[in-house]
Amino acid sequence: MPNQAACRTTSEKPAGPALPESDDTVAKLPTWGKWTILFVVCWMTLPATFASSSIMTAVAEVATDFDVPAHVITTANAGVFIAMAVSALIWLPISSIIGRRPTYLLATIMLTLSSVSSVTSQSFAFFVTAWIFGGATGLYFLIAGQTILADTFEPTSRGLAVGLFLGSSVAANSLAGVKNQEAKCGSSDNYIIGSLRKFSPLDVFRLFKNPNIIMADFACGLLGFNQYALIASIRRVINPRFNLTTPLISGLFYLAPGAGFLLGSMIGGALSDRTVRQYIQKRNGLRLPQDRLNACLPAFFFLLPLGTLVFGWSLQLEVGGMVLPVISSFVQGFGLMWSFSGLNTYAAEVVPERRTAVISGKYIIQYCFGAGAVGAVVPMIDAIGVGWAFTITGLGATFGGVLVLAMIKKTLHVQSHKTIDDKLDNDADSCV
Repeated sequence: MPNQAACRTTSEKPAGPALPESDDTVAKLPTWGKWTILFVVCWMTLPATFASSSIMTAVAEVATDFDVPAHVITTANAGVFIAMAVSALIWLPISSIIGRRPTYLLATIMLTLSSVSSVTSQSFAFFVTAWIFGGATGLYFLIAGQTILADTFEPTSRGLAVGLFLGSSVAANSLAGVKNQEAKCGSSDNYIIGSLRKFSPLDVFRLFKNPNIIMADFACGLLGFNQYALIASIRRVINPRFNLTTPLISGLFYLAPGAGFLLGSMIGGALSDRTVRQYIQKRNGLRLPQDRLNACLPAFFFLLPLGTLVFGWSLQLEVGGMVLPVISSFVQGFGLMWSFSGLNTYAAEVVPERRTAVISGKYIIQYCFGAGAVGAVVPMIDAIGVGWAFTITGLGATFGGVLVLAMIKKTLHVQSHKTIDDKLDNDADSCV
């Protein structure tokens, strides 16, 4: 018979950690090396973002230059975003076959060539081809950059790094408005077959079976819809309201949300890192990827919908002059990037060994939503008004917050049941 007192004492011990921490190793680099890498990947997002977003404030002028209707330019811009989404399925296998560094250099050369081709194009068809090509190439810098940072920075400082990276990317939208492992096979035939298999999209789509991944991707998609609805509609809603006549003057209006994008990404990333450290201390060293999502909730449910609604309805009702739309667009941009920061970092942490595929899947959904916003927001504004149009985008972003909250609650539920199961197992083992 076991000692009953010992059995009772054992049963009263607190259960151990609920879930094991994911294997999330990072490169051992000096601090200056990490920040150099951060600077390089942030810098490369600037031309990549310009390739897809620089036309948004000059749609009418580009349409005039090529003698085509303005809606054709808008449709082509939506096509660029679709190409960006699909290109994730191409760059991922290329990176797996030849390695991340050669692929990064290849994408740099291709983006340079497409940019030069866009500038020198004499026909609309050639211009659109180069534009789509540049947008599809530029996406790799977003995927690779986020993966590189996840491999470089510790989880407790990763959020700030990803926030700075994200901030440089979305700030480039505003500036645009102003103007490693390689495959090894035993034979050449097996190598060819193995290389071709890497181009199967199933490696990305199979991850969508994970409910946390698909919910995070759709939350990012809804945020992307909100972001590009704002960016794509500014000239359409600002110019008539304040009688602005040139793309340069109306483009200056992008600086307000751009400043919000930059500050929101940095502060949101830092807050997500702080939240991770708090939960590590709370759980005696255990870290869960979902922990950092708690930092996004105030932005999802307060700042982002507030800024979106005030921006739309201040223009619809013509109140507040120019000051209110400027301030509200800053708040919207701030809340948007605060929300994005935790989700982007989470995508790199949820399945560490498959983080490139997870990030690729996120961008597929995110840019599909972005394409919908670019193509639909102006017709929607013309049909129902800017106030109701931005009410829809605000509600969509809030639903993204509901998805994030569901992910957090689901993790707590699983953790609670796992803790109870571990406690019962410990009690049974101690009493045998």
